[in-house]
Amino acid sequence: MNRGNFLWQLGRYDDARAALDAAFELANKKEAQLKTGLALVHAIRARMAVSQGQYPEAKKEAQLALNMSDKFPDIALQAKYSLGLAQALSGSAKEGRKLCDDALAMAQTLKSRPLVTSAQLALAEVMLINKETAPALQTALDAEKIFGQSGQKDSEWRALLIAARASDLAGDRLAARDYASRADATCTGLQQVWGSEAYESYLRRPDIQMYRKQLAQILAGGK
Repeated sequence: MNRGNFLWQLGRYDDARAALDAAFELANKKEAQLKTGLALVHAIRARMAVSQGQYPEAKKEAQLALNMSDKFPDIALQAKYSLGLAQALSGSAKEGRKLCDDALAMAQTLKSRPLVTSAQLALAEVMLINKETAPALQTALDAEKIFGQSGQKDSEWRALLIAARASDLAGDRLAARDYASRADATCTGLQQVWGSEAYESYLRRPDIQMYRKQLAQILAGGK
């Protein structure tokens, strides 16, 4: 399961799907019936589908995770913000905002910094889609600070991109270019940490391609 979770984040979707299918089969055996494992596989599949732009699939998997995670709030909140992102990216930003708000509130109750920042990153993106520039900027910067401290460069550059886009939409082009430059440098720096092969695979993810295009537009002076 953990292997599958890492693989999809590197853009290796086929390998990730095979690993997750194997994990699901193990957790679903009659002698096991590991409900928490089954719910988590659905939650991971939902995040993977969001990254591929497969929003109906993401919604289906996130809902399956929610249906099985009534006793697992950490999994439920991950499913909620994945569902929220899928809703917002497919045209239902208000519904997505509520789901991400709920996910963040749950994460704060659990007092888990990784869960809080992950929920903040999703919420900031949904806020931006909903044209809520000021809260999107603040939420993204709150998460970015923690990502920077913990060395989560993948999440850090995406938080900086959201800050850049929010600033751009608000008409603050100077701040937008500053955040965008920092995002670009942080993303590029991943190649030295991961190596060229893993980095190039990461860049082939559909969502990363979309984010890189948004970044290039801001650095070029457009929207």
